[in-house]
Amino acid sequence: MRQIWSVFVVLALMFALMLSASAAAAEVTSLDTQIVVDEDGSCRVTMTATVQFLSTARRFTMPLATDADDINASGGSYDTDELDGVECVIFESKHGFSGSKSFICSFTVPYAVRDTQTGQVFTMKLPERGWDYPIVSYAVQIEFPMPITQRPTWDSAYFGIDIENYLDIQVEENTMLIRSFDRLNDKETIRMDLAFEGATFSLRHRPGQTSGVATVLFWILFAAALLYRHLRLRNRRMPPSVRQTPMNDSTAGEIPCQLFAQLPDAMGIFAHWGNLGYLTILRNRNGRVQLKKKMEMGSERPAAERKLFYTIFKVSDTIDAVEPRVLKITARVGAQLRNTWTRNMFRKSTGSPYMLRLLALAAAGIMSMMTFDLLLPANLLRWFLLPFLMAIGVVLSFALHLATANFYARRQRLFLLIGAVCALLLLILAGNAGCFLLMLASIALQIYCAAGTMFGGVRERNAQDLVCQILGLRTFLRHAETKSLNRLCEADGQYFYRMLPFAEQLGVAPAFARCCKHLQLEPCPWLIDSLSKQRDSLEFYDSYAQIAAVIRKEPSVRQMIKMKHSEAVHG
Repeated sequence: MRQIWSVFVVLALMFALMLSASAAAAEVTSLDTQIVVDEDGSCRVTMTATVQFLSTARRFTMPLATDADDINASGGSYDTDELDGVECVIFESKHGFSGSKSFICSFTVPYAVRDTQTGQVFTMKLPERGWDYPIVSYAVQIEFPMPITQRPTWDSAYFGIDIENYLDIQVEENTMLIRSFDRLNDKETIRMDLAFEGATFSLRHRPGQTSGVATVLFWILFAAALLYRHLRLRNRRMPPSVRQTPMNDSTAGEIPCQLFAQLPDAMGIFAHWGNLGYLTILRNRNGRVQLKKKMEMGSERPAAERKLFYTIFKVSDTIDAVEPRVLKITARVGAQLRNTWTRNMFRKSTGSPYMLRLLALAAAGIMSMMTFDLLLPANLLRWFLLPFLMAIGVVLSFALHLATANFYARRQRLFLLIGAVCALLLLILAGNAGCFLLMLASIALQIYCAAGTMFGGVRERNAQDLVCQILGLRTFLRHAETKSLNRLCEADGQYFYRMLPFAEQLGVAPAFARCCKHLQLEPCPWLIDSLSKQRDSLEFYDSYAQIAAVIRKEPSVRQMIKMKHSEAVHG
């Protein structure tokens, strides 16, 4: 029995010796820290550590501070990481550290001073996380921009408030020197709080001054937008209905009026009239687009259409599609068409989509203010830059709002691309500012409000049914099956030409043209293009899109047309 106990004691002693040897694998022979405190409450810190490695170590961790920034180090290859909530520098060596080695690290602490009810307090936490090895000699020198008049208070992990008894503290005007009488244990942490009178440090330019109020205002506006949408702008669900043919009482160009209460599209109106046999759209080899009247428009069409048709062709039966007179007429009559649709589609006693947009963008503005307040440097210039940057944030949120609202519009891909870029930029800024989740909530609010009022305010029952029919037509044109297209084209040889203007207004023209690529198309009687052969549906759509770009005066596309025309002339 005694032999067993002897063996147990020997093993325990060997284990204890191994632990002590491991603990003594290195020690910090000296840790000197220089701290310079600025008038704005930030401080610059330089730490010099001399470490005696008793055995080879491949890694060495140097703890800094929780909010350490602008970190630079020397003594070996290093990386920074957050350990236990504290920024640390981790040195590494392939061959390992051995013997005596010095490491130097400099960094800044932006918020070393805080306001309190009785004044201001400077807080030093060095070491904050605690070192992995004991510290033989510990020294700190702190320089303040003003004389020191108060006695600091102390705290530590091992000795608590009694740590002051183990430190030699000397104060000379604005400089404090701190040295340890004895070695500090590993994992030791020391905290010093030094009080100053109020307004000693200039903290009014500190980042994040608006965070508290801005957060409250954001959530108030967030809740107000949700309540307004729920109480004043809630439509019934409008699922797509089954539809495969065009509308009888309106043109393709009026779809923006019917869906979004926007101005009608002139090209959509002209193309619809061409399908009905009223005119021909011509493009000559010089790229000039003309409208040629084929017959008069009678009472079979609405009065607004008759007025527009008569006014356009009042001077001549053949006109330039982009001459100022035509553009002015289409804009004036187009506004009348939109107003007519708006009066007939929406209920009078309802909320305003513009008010909901205002609430959502106000929340986005508050969120932008908080984000840039946290990002801008602590100086007077920040208060001049903040309004401009806040406005930029609102513009980015507005672009995201428009991208969602125009999901079913003609140029949806462009809107969606711009919206995605804006959302990504906002999230990156918020991530750097530390308010990622709040910005995510702001983006979600923009999408929700825009999607909820995508088709305007509260609609009358017949206007809701109209949206369902248009969405159903869009669904069919986007995913048209060969069997259905063959059946429809057998019944109407001009089906593709009739439906393409509708598909373009709904943003699915490329998909519809691809679905119809296998069809043997009849010649189009109302669109004659001298610059294109139009051998299949894709080529016809390309020609249609180019002519539409000329009529709409879209510069980027018109430049492409000129280049293509130049190639055709020289080819």
